Amino acid sequence: MIDKSERHSDKDPNSGMIVAPGGRIRADEDLRNSIIREVREESGLQLLNPEIRGTVLYDNRGRSFGDIDFKGDFFAYVFVADCYFGSLHKGTNEGVPKWIENRTIIERSYRECDKRLWRLVSDNNGKNFSAVMRHKGEMFDTMNSKVVLF
Repeated sequence: MIDKSERHSDKDPNSGMIVAPGGRIRADEDLRNSIIREVREESGLQLLNPEIRGTVLYDNRGRSFGDIDFKGDFFAYVFVADCYFGSLHKGTNEGVPKWIENRTIIERSYRECDKRLWRLVSDNNGKNFSAVMRHKGEMFDTMNSKVVLF
C-alpha cells in the first residue's frame, strides 16, 4: 500500500489516505504491463504474476470533495499478486510504500467505498467482482452502489 498520510495536497482526493499503487495505462503498454510498471514505480517491487480480481466504475455524478471538481467517471481494474521480488523503496511524491495488514487497511481507510473495495479484494475466497461505486456529495451511496461476484 502507499501511505499518503504525511503528503497533503488540496488537489489530491487521496491525500492523507492509504491507497493501493495504481495509475494510468500508457499508449505503448497493455493492462498487465501497466500494473507491473505502476507498482514498480510507486513501491520498488516487481510483480511476477498479477491477476485481475475485479473492475470498479466510480460513478462521480453528484460527488464532491472540498474544492476538487470531479470531471466525470473513471473505470479501474483491480489486480492481486502473490509473487514479487525487490524491496520497498523510500517513497516518491505519491507517498511512502509500506506493508500493511489487511485489518489495518480497513481500520485506517477513511472512506466507506475504500473499505468496501478492500473487503472485495481480500474477503471473497478469490472470487472476481464487478462493482459500481456511487457517491452523494462526499458520502458513499451504499443504497445505489452495486457489486456482482463471479
